[in-house]
Amino acid sequence: MNPIWILGLLAVIFVIQESFGEQPDQSEWKIEQLIGKYHDNEPKKDDDIFLIYYKLSDGNVTIGTLGSEATFNGFIFDVETQQADNLEIKIPRNYPSTNTGDFEGVFFFVNGDEYGDYVLEKTDCFSHYSIRANGKLEIYIVPGHHPASLPFRGESVPQHCLVKTLLLPPKQQIDNGILIEDVMCKKELKLMIKISNDTSACVTLSSAEKLIERGWGYLPN
Repeated sequence: MNPIWILGLLAVIFVIQESFGEQPDQSEWKIEQLIGKYHDNEPKKDDDIFLIYYKLSDGNVTIGTLGSEATFNGFIFDVETQQADNLEIKIPRNYPSTNTGDFEGVFFFVNGDEYGDYVLEKTDCFSHYSIRANGKLEIYIVPGHHPASLPFRGESVPQHCLVKTLLLPPKQQIDNGILIEDVMCKKELKLMIKISNDTSACVTLSSAEKLIERGWGYLPN
């Protein structure tokens, strides 16, 4: 095989990898949709839905946000395992977590006590936490915040991170390389694919049933 052709092929593969950046393996990672609130921004900025990734091979995880409407943004993870396991969490770096501008000042609590025995790796798109979990744990991840009414914001991330960290409209997901059958909808909606032109739409379950009856589209497996 021509060595020049091989080098050209490797270059194309490298460009594709760089374009899409880190890709959490959705076959292993579970995803929770959480609203990120841009408190005290002027002009007012609409909330975004962010994608929080987590992985625990033997156990259950429930994720929520904590803090009042105008106080702070943080996360709570209720974890239960049958045996010692490694819990991994990926929080989008562009999540509006703080109003101080200090994205390093994060407080980590386990069962009410401040906890420092975790691993944090920052990538282009995520703050990736790893912690050993055993039994029942209540984990708080609380970014630093100022009591004054200052605007909350997240870190700037490369453009390729947006499709991994935000729940974008279906067309934007597809334009960013997501396969049509892998398009993600809001939790209360179902993905439908239109038969006539292979476009996608996120609809309620009742609407999906009516559209299927009319032969408009189908629900992907």
